Amino acid sequence: MDMQNGFRNRRGVGIVSVAAVVACVALAAPISILHARPATGIVFISSSADGHGVFSVRPDGSDLRQLTRGGRAFPLDPAGSPDGSRIAFVSERDSDMWTMDADGGRQQPVLAPPGEGWEPTWSPDSQRLAYVRFAGLFDMRVFTATPDGRDERDILKWPSRAQSPAWSPDGGAIAYWFSNKIHVVDLESGDTRVVVPVPATSPTWSPDSRELAYHREGLSEDIFVSDVDTRATRRLTNHPARDANPEWSRDGTSIAFQS
Repeated sequence: MDMQNGFRNRRGVGIVSVAAVVACVALAAPISILHARPATGIVFISSSADGHGVFSVRPDGSDLRQLTRGGRAFPLDPAGSPDGSRIAFVSERDSDMWTMDADGGRQQPVLAPPGEGWEPTWSPDSQRLAYVRFAGLFDMRVFTATPDGRDERDILKWPSRAQSPAWSPDGGAIAYWFSNKIHVVDLESGDTRVVVPVPATSPTWSPDSRELAYHREGLSEDIFVSDVDTRATRRLTNHPARDANPEWSRDGTSIAFQS
């Protein structure tokens, strides 16, 4: 499947209500955080009789599975690898970041120095993770490393409060939140620029790496899309409820989101 969080057609045609999708999943497990995608469906955080865990489900609500279990080890930030084989997540275990097979098997720690990190996102070839961790007091930066935590690289190289990294599908850039705006850093040159100059969070790339979908904060708690080069912007949702955590489908025709 090609979906991540809820459904919205980019052209405004053939919309499937995210409320219906959430309701299908919620019948089996109350949703607390809905985020990320493996190739086979939706990955999200919820709770059950076995405690908090990472779950997966098909976009039609079928094949619901709890992938992690364990009392107080509350997981966060699940992220499916582009090749569909692995899921990265954050857990209150010995190491903050972990990876596992898409079926929940082979759960392994990501031993990134100093053994902490959060908000993982995969490189398009599924060979590296980008994530945020403290590099000093009040200094959160974006780093990349192999899935086992080796070969760590500081992407920003300057003090910041960066969050929500998202690796572009072409592999050339990482979008991230900083100072209430969405920035993009070119991984070859290191150059950084502002793409969304208004309060916004949760950037996610279109499959062609030309646009970013995001949650705009403030009075309009809705989903917007901006062109990375021209910054031309369009609004996709317009509802009194808060719409957040957009994720693009792999074929570029739909956007999933939480509402």
